Amino acid sequence: MKPMFLPKKILDVLKIMKHAGHECYIVGGAVRSYLLNVQVHDYDLTTSATPNEILELFHNYKTLTTGIKHGTVTVIINHEPIEITTYRKEENYLDHRHPSKISFTRNIKEDLARRDFTINAIAYHPDTGYYDPFDGLQDINQHIIKTVHDPYERFNEDALRILRAIRFQSRLNFKIEDSTHQAMVQLAPTIEYLSKERIHYEFEEILTNAYCGQAIQNNIDVLNAWCGKSFSAHGLDLFKKHLQLMNSYHHITFPVSFSIFAYNLLIDPITFLTTKLKPSKNQVIQIKACLSSKPIDFQDFKSLKHLKKDYQEAFETVMLFHGILQGMSFQEIDKIVVSLEHEPSCLKDLAIKGSDLINLGYQGKMISFKLQECLNQVLDGEVQNTKEELLKFIKKAD
Repeated sequence: MKPMFLPKKILDVLKIMKHAGHECYIVGGAVRSYLLNVQVHDYDLTTSATPNEILELFHNYKTLTTGIKHGTVTVIINHEPIEITTYRKEENYLDHRHPSKISFTRNIKEDLARRDFTINAIAYHPDTGYYDPFDGLQDINQHIIKTVHDPYERFNEDALRILRAIRFQSRLNFKIEDSTHQAMVQLAPTIEYLSKERIHYEFEEILTNAYCGQAIQNNIDVLNAWCGKSFSAHGLDLFKKHLQLMNSYHHITFPVSFSIFAYNLLIDPITFLTTKLKPSKNQVIQIKACLSSKPIDFQDFKSLKHLKKDYQEAFETVMLFHGILQGMSFQEIDKIVVSLEHEPSCLKDLAIKGSDLINLGYQGKMISFKLQECLNQVLDGEVQNTKEELLKFIKKAD
């Protein structure tokens, strides 16, 4: 098994810990990502040292103790944070999310035993190599997502792990092991115990990963067990087709991906969005714009200008949504969006202002009415967007 390449700051921490007689390992996502040839951005370290011992060892460095209740001390090295967490055990989960008791241990295996999936329960030290008591290396090689120990126990402890399993599948395209999947279906209703913020984060990750279509298809029974048959499997093939196109784009946002997902699979999209998730106000506006808008004729430049006026900040999202439904490439859609970049879309883009109409004797609501009339004429190509031409139009119309 290939050794991990570790940056100097991480090696320095490991040396300090070893010199003081403490075990310390790289653990979790960093190990998994390295083994899958995915760039590692963050390194989580776990150690036999207690939080107070960590603080004592790194007293010459700036440290943060916001996570010390859970055994985590953040050490700042070269202006970069490194989280070091004491080996711990968790007991008596009371709300399908949080343990009622956390205790520290000096045993690395006990710490790894509390983790969700075998692929996340691998530890590494450059001197001793990989420590893998739950066969996570084998599961990575075989592309399998499987819980550490009994899946019913793991998911009953923390319902978020059900959504995390789907997220890992949407990111890695691994197969969820059969007994793990069966437990996910049975315990899916416990997802309701989670905060909407946590659910939304996981769902947003699921819908913006490369293998989202496969993950949704494989777990439609889990989602329906959670939401009471809110999902229709009839649109799965079309959803996957749209996703293949979407994955070729530079970056896809949650409003676009959710709109494609909802269009194909959700029976009542807006209810699901607002009762099961925690979208931002802007996300809701953009998703509603996509789902309420009519099919676009991308060859009709006049109607596209009016579309830009009607949807304002949601315009690009609506364009991407309908472009994907019509099988267009990102380059095709982007070219059209760029061509409309300097086209007026609101009253402030006009060459005349309210003060110009006041000078002509207009008052009250007639000012905005006339300005709107001017905007429509400009969008229709009937009048040029110059002060002279617009004033001429207004006088002629009178």
